[in-house]
Amino acid sequence: MKKLMELYRDRVIGVISGLDRVRFRGTLRWLASERGLSTYMSYAKILLKDFSDWVNGLTAQVRESCESRAKDLGIEVRYLASSGVDKDKLARQIAKDRRITEGSICLLSVVEPCIAPKVKGNKASKKLELVMEPRKCVFVYHYFNDPVFGFGHVRIQSWVPFNIFICLNGRHWLERQLQKQGIDYVKDGNCFVCIEDIAAAQVLLYEQLKTDWAKLLNGFALGSCPALSQVVRPLEPEYYWSSAYGNGCMKNTQIKQEVDG
Repeated sequence: MKKLMELYRDRVIGVISGLDRVRFRGTLRWLASERGLSTYMSYAKILLKDFSDWVNGLTAQVRESCESRAKDLGIEVRYLASSGVDKDKLARQIAKDRRITEGSICLLSVVEPCIAPKVKGNKASKKLELVMEPRKCVFVYHYFNDPVFGFGHVRIQSWVPFNIFICLNGRHWLERQLQKQGIDYVKDGNCFVCIEDIAAAQVLLYEQLKTDWAKLLNGFALGSCPALSQVVRPLEPEYYWSSAYGNGCMKNTQIKQEVDG
């Protein structure tokens, strides 16, 4: 950005800064570590020898809930044979083919790597123990084109600890805000090359930061899989949310265009 500003400083007419692509992670901390999960299992009176049956039952419940929700929404459910499929591209194509311009688009499921608990025997102690290690499980992707936030998805790990990943895009969000305010703009891919009122656009970006994130993200998660509120019964903990920015924050520089006569 600094080099761009230096190179085009005589042509820059405005800069906006805010959220770019944001990836949120939801964690049930009771289930996310060996110690926490062991404590929960002790509280819920689940024996290590019964771990597999218990978790398989929860996984079936989560997947069934996702698919039932997709049926209620009237969207396509598709299992992918390979995790290498570009899921964003596929979801956009499904939206185009089915003429979906707003709302839920599809539910995709695919086997992908994860870190998850397993019960195994300890040769030294000759006892069963709970360990976290790499494995694979089915992940469920719910794609949508939200009327407020634009294109995004909820990714749900169907095996304990049932982590959730929600991807939103601040630029899609800003586009919807500009449309609502009646502010003209030109957008090229994921970048704004022209905005009628740059100061107003920056105010809208600041408004994004005032969001009640926990309420928003819990809504997206349970809207994709209502059963997530049941997986740690009789406890009722909420997901703990953290975030990572793809490219840090968004910075768009608006440059004055020179048109040859």
